Amino acid sequence: MTGNQDRAARAAAWSDALQDDLMAIMDADLAVVKAAAPTSGDLAAAERRVRTVGVFARSGRAVVALSPPLQSGGRQLEEGEMKHRDDTPENLERMRAELETRLDRLNAVLEAKGIVVEPGCWPVARSVREPVQPA
Repeated sequence: MTGNQDRAARAAAWSDALQDDLMAIMDADLAVVKAAAPTSGDLAAAERRVRTVGVFARSGRAVVALSPPLQSGGRQLEEGEMKHRDDTPENLERMRAELETRLDRLNAVLEAKGIVVEPGCWPVARSVREPVQPA
């Protein structure tokens, strides 16, 4: 597991360096575009400028997309920190019913496509204190 973490850390560092380089290139090229004054009455030049702006907009989004997702300090949240969780029996029953509905729809789609689903291949959603039933 440590090897994977090291590889992920190296990849993140490389991605950060790549993003910094690409941002610097974009900034330098954007300065060139800004410095070029549009020519009044030259439709072809205006069209090229608009296309250039579109390319920069797409490129900027691509560079931003390269940024790694923010991590929460590299640690798992503890149970006490998960204040957003709602483990009330009503909410658990609602989620269980929603899961059953989704699995039923999935089974219907698979049957409509002619895909054979073995009985018991999906785990059975169980209520709060119900023991696990063997398939």
